[in-house]
Amino acid sequence: MTTYQLTHEGYVIKDGDTKVPTNTMDGVDPHPETVAYYAWRVLGNIPLPADPPTPEVALALIAELEQASGSPQRIVREGLILMVESQAAAAGVPLTYVRAKNKGYRLLKECEEQIAALRQYLIT
Repeated sequence: MTTYQLTHEGYVIKDGDTKVPTNTMDGVDPHPETVAYYAWRVLGNIPLPADPPTPEVALALIAELEQASGSPQRIVREGLILMVESQAAAAGVPLTYVRAKNKGYRLLKECEEQIAALRQYLIT
């Protein structure tokens, strides 16, 4: 899964090592990485903050991610993920296949992974 982290210099870091400019100019084609970043954002994804967030900010980011993605509440989301994963295991279907073929599962799982990354900041 691709991850982005904000910086204070006006770009984001993709997967820990690629600088992605976030500014665009009228009449100039944006950098391909910039296009990919904004497409990722349109899907409801939220980049990691530049600095470790306070627990309050992490909670706000989780709420924003849930709202932007249209994801159900945590207990429903986790229940749906568990149900699909249990059915896949019972049928002997690899989760990588399910993730590739089942868009609903993939989106729920990606949302849950992003939220899990933010939950680490809730522990003080």
